[in-house]
Amino acid sequence: KNFEVCFIEAGIAQIEPCEIPELGPQQLLIETQVSLISPGTERAFFLGLPNTDQLYPQKTGYSNIGQVVAIGEDVEGWSIGDRVATRSNHRLTNGVDIDQCLPLPDELHEDHAAFFQLSAIAMQGVRKAQIELGESVVVMGAGLIGLLAAQLAKLSGALPSISLDRDEGRLAFAKQVDIDATLLVEDDDTASTSAELNQLCGQDGADVVIE
Repeated sequence: KNFEVCFIEAGIAQIEPCEIPELGPQQLLIETQVSLISPGTERAFFLGLPNTDQLYPQKTGYSNIGQVVAIGEDVEGWSIGDRVATRSNHRLTNGVDIDQCLPLPDELHEDHAAFFQLSAIAMQGVRKAQIELGESVVVMGAGLIGLLAAQLAKLSGALPSISLDRDEGRLAFAKQVDIDATLLVEDDDTASTSAELNQLCGQDGADVVIE
């Protein structure tokens, strides 16, 4: 049997039975181990926000880690049991073209590997910022994408790498993942936030800001 998660209407997700896909000659049949939920795009479609098409039912998910359970007849270089990252849906078993499959190194845990797609999204912003060694970088928002961006900025040479958010819990987690500095943003005290930023970055402010 096969099952998948579908958004059947705004605000309602449901596990539905589905067919096990027929395996094409250049495909792998992959059984899901971990499937990561996107807190931005996927949540927007789940809630039917104005920036989505609001058409239901909808397939879900695009950050899937699984294990190969069957191989197409023309496939070379893959074996049963190989672990693989794909942009597959939240579905128990997926059939995926081999050119859309990435092998996982042995030392990488599935729970960590599932962040590959959202890490790529964050990395786009960091690469376009063209951070130079020693530049101060402020990332506005310490959610999942923001924290990935702040960590990638630090790896790119940011000094300091700073997370801004309105939520103390998010900023506490930012400290756990070694962000250099965190600032709580409060609407009634923006002057204090600006003063703290200037203390960290200098009177000209941050060299790079990622929102």
